[in-house]
Amino acid sequence: MRVKSSSSLSRTLEKSVPATKMSRNGISSTQYRSPFDNWYTYSTVHKPLPDFTCETGLVLFPPELVPGVGHPLVGKLGDHAVRRLTMRKLESYNEFTEKLEYKAVMAASIKIAQNPSAFGLSEQAGREARLIVTDESHHAYVAIELIKQIPGFSELPPLTPSQPPFLRGLEELERDLPNEFADDLLIAFVSISETLITSILRGIPRDRRVVSAVRNTVRDHCIDEARHHSYFVYVVHQHWASIEPYRREILGPLYAKLIRLFLDPNLDLCRAWLIEAGLDPSDAEFVLQDYYSPERVAAGIRADSFPTLKLMERVGVLDYPTARPAFVEQKLID
Repeated sequence: MRVKSSSSLSRTLEKSVPATKMSRNGISSTQYRSPFDNWYTYSTVHKPLPDFTCETGLVLFPPELVPGVGHPLVGKLGDHAVRRLTMRKLESYNEFTEKLEYKAVMAASIKIAQNPSAFGLSEQAGREARLIVTDESHHAYVAIELIKQIPGFSELPPLTPSQPPFLRGLEELERDLPNEFADDLLIAFVSISETLITSILRGIPRDRRVVSAVRNTVRDHCIDEARHHSYFVYVVHQHWASIEPYRREILGPLYAKLIRLFLDPNLDLCRAWLIEAGLDPSDAEFVLQDYYSPERVAAGIRADSFPTLKLMERVGVLDYPTARPAFVEQKLID
């Protein structure tokens, strides 16, 4: 099964939006339409592992998505530094995938499976959350298997272990919320992560510059994520429709913070890569400021979050008085 182009994928996702109706509290609600009818046929957990071929002369990751690659200061360090940075980027992407699946998506899906009505979801949606747990466990496994197959990765020295910013951010947000909001926060964050369509998912499967191992792995992930996107569109609708007004006052602004939390670059990690590649700290900082200029970061976040922002608009989140100013403050909308 070929991954759809970004425009074709977007059309498919638009068609998957559940039918709307009005909930008892007057907020738009939706009817569940299962995206998993063909799960036993098309889910990648039922297929062989992707082809992990790494062709000579191809890159491990699109150069424009690797901080520092193409910058004159990095170019002076030579091809070895460029390859090291590219390997670190791929390593980071796969480790992020593993932690996101284990620590967030699977945890949220298990909560949904155990008590779907707590989030306004149907009993069928609760049952099928277990399929997402299975899919995401497989994605985490394949992400780490891919790293093991890349020539030279075993020779990379380990960087100092650190907690991903999204986990630290979730912990900080949770500390500032009443205890009763812990599950709402997790479900909201995972709904954000599963409805975004990042530049990596959009572009890598069709990028012939990239080795087959990476293209095939991201392609398989994208196939499953199209179904998960449809599912979590329904979750956002129902979660928002089912909660009391005072909870919407808190949850609305949180959505804006969670989008930035998921998409903001990990500058500390990128700085460590640049210094490891051979730049001194001041040059590394200069390269970071150039690559991650405020304008570039804001444009990238708006592009990646566009489907989710449209969803927030459809659901009515942006109509809530406390929400829109938060989205403006986070530079997600004007």
